[in-house]
Amino acid sequence: MGKKNHKAASAARRCARKAKRAQRAKTHESASPYRDGIRTEHDIFGEVVCSWRATFGALVMGDAARARLMVDSLCLLQNQSGTSVVGDVLELELLEALRDLWKSGWQPVELVRQVRRKHKSAHDELVAAAIIAQSCEYLEPAPGARRFESAEWVDQLDTLAERFELHESVPKPGFVTSWVRQTVIDDPGAYLVGAETVVALRALPEIPIVGECPGARKPANSRHHVGLPIKLVDKVQALLAKAEATEFEQEADALTQKAQELMSRHSIDAALLAACSDGPDRETPTQQRILVDDPYSAGKSLLLQVVAQANRCRTAWWEPFGFTMVAGFQCDIEIAELLYGSLLVQATMAMLAHGSIRDEFGRVSTTSFRKSFVVSFANRIGDRLAESVDAAVDAVSSEVDDQSGLLPVLASREGEVRSFAEQHFGNLKSSSLTVTNHRGLVAGTIAANTADLTILNEMAPQSD
Repeated sequence: MGKKNHKAASAARRCARKAKRAQRAKTHESASPYRDGIRTEHDIFGEVVCSWRATFGALVMGDAARARLMVDSLCLLQNQSGTSVVGDVLELELLEALRDLWKSGWQPVELVRQVRRKHKSAHDELVAAAIIAQSCEYLEPAPGARRFESAEWVDQLDTLAERFELHESVPKPGFVTSWVRQTVIDDPGAYLVGAETVVALRALPEIPIVGECPGARKPANSRHHVGLPIKLVDKVQALLAKAEATEFEQEADALTQKAQELMSRHSIDAALLAACSDGPDRETPTQQRILVDDPYSAGKSLLLQVVAQANRCRTAWWEPFGFTMVAGFQCDIEIAELLYGSLLVQATMAMLAHGSIRDEFGRVSTTSFRKSFVVSFANRIGDRLAESVDAAVDAVSSEVDDQSGLLPVLASREGEVRSFAEQHFGNLKSSSLTVTNHRGLVAGTIAANTADLTILNEMAPQSD
C-alpha cells in the first residue's frame, strides 16, 4: 500500500472514531433523566432528597468520610442552583423526626438533652431551633384544627427559647438556612451537624408517654391526679434551700429527718382519704420521668430508687437515656422528687468537700472514691427513710379511730402501684453496684447519717 493510501486509511479510521464518539454522546444525552438535558427545580429537589438520605445512611454505618463528601457535593449543588433547597430538605427531615418523636413520648427539653449527651453544643442549638419553629403547627394551627394546650409543654418551649435566645430569631419556615448562615461553622460543617442531628433523633426509641404530647395518644391512665398543695410545695422548697445551705451537719440531719416523717404523714392521710372513695373519679397510679445526669449516674439512680421506695413508688432506670421512670400516686411521686433533689444537692456538697483523693500509694483515686461515696450514701439514706416512714405510720395509727384499717389501705395502694409498674415497665433486669473504695464507703455513710430529711416532716398536716 502506498503512502497516500495509508494516509487515507488512517484519516478514515479517525473519522470513524470521531463519528462513534459523537453518536455515543448523542445517545447519552438522549438517555439523560432530565427533560431536554436541563435540570428543573423538581429534578434538583429529588436529587437533594436522595443525597441527604445517602448522607444519613453513611452516618448510620459510621462512614463519616463519605458523609462529608456527600455534604460537600450538596453545598456545591446549592451554590450552582442558587436556591435554599438543601436547607429546605434538611428542614423537612428534622420536622418529620420531631412529629414522630412527640408521638413516641419524648418532650422538648428531653430531646435537646439527649442530643447534647451525644453531640456538641451546635447540635442541641439546631434541635432547639427546630422545636421552636415546629411549635407553630400545634400552638397556631390552621383554621378548624384543634389547638394543643399544655402549660407544661409551653413552659418547656419558653425555657428553650430563653436558653438559646430564640424568641424572635427563628423563621418559620427557613430556620435551617437561617441557622447555617448565623452559625460560626462553615456551610459544609453546619449541614453535617444537621445530618448528624437527624440521625441522632431517628435513633431514639419509643418511651412511656407522660403528660400531653402533640399528636400522641393519651398517656396511660389520664385521669385527674391529686398532687401536693402549692402552698405546701413552696414551704417545702424554702426548707430544702435552708437545709442545703446550712454548714452544720446536725442541723441538716434534724431538718431532713423531720421532713420525711411529715411528708409520709401527708401521704398516709391522702391514702386514707382516697380509700373512702370508690367512684369513677377515684385516684389511680401514674408515672413520671425524672432526669438522672452524669457523672455517677448509677449511684444517683440508686438514690432516687430508695427515696421512691420509701414513698411507696416503683422505679425503672433507662440508663442509655439518662432518666428514671417513677410509678406511684401523684403526691408520692412529688414527695420523692422533692426529697431526691434535696438529698442529691447535700450528697454532692459533702462529696466535693473531700477534694481530690489519693490512695496509700499516692495514686489518684478520686473517681472510685466518689462512685463509692454516692452508692454508700444512697444505701444509708434508704435505711433512714424506712425508719422515718415506719415512725410516721405508727404515729398516724395511734391517732385514727380504726387502727386496723391503716395497714391494709397502704398495702392496697402499694399493690396498685406494683401492678401499674409491671404493666407499663415490662420485664426489668436488676443490677448491683459494687463499692471499690473503702474511704468513699465510710464517707458516704457518714454524710447520709447527717443528711437533712426535714422536708418530709413539713409536709404533714398540722393538728389543731
